[in-house]
Amino acid sequence: MPTLNFTDDVSSGAVFSDTISVSVSGNTSPLVYKFVSTATDCNSGGTTNYSGAITLTNETLNGKYFCAYTTFSGYQIPLISRYAVNIDRTAPTRPTPIYPIDEEELFFVSLEWTGGIDT
Repeated sequence: MPTLNFTDDVSSGAVFSDTISVSVSGNTSPLVYKFVSTATDCNSGGTTNYSGAITLTNETLNGKYFCAYTTFSGYQIPLISRYAVNIDRTAPTRPTPIYPIDEEELFFVSLEWTGGIDT
């Protein structure tokens, strides 16, 4: 019976890019994959043949799970990512200085960061 494992699963948090990689051992039919909204969606719809690591670099698949499977004796053997895709391509912004009010003496400056992640 074939065994499927992630060598690189979907990352658990927001990342700039994400690589997904699967290993297969045993006698298998072709390994196929797709991105799904829920684990039960893995059983229906179109698939793509898996030919090696997949690197995601845009946010179009955010919220979707990676689902790969092969068949053995007529049964699907699935492998579903633990986490949903979460790509964040938002560029970080420069800090905004917050100045003292009413010309008070300046003892410190507080910086506030907004925007995406910085890797």
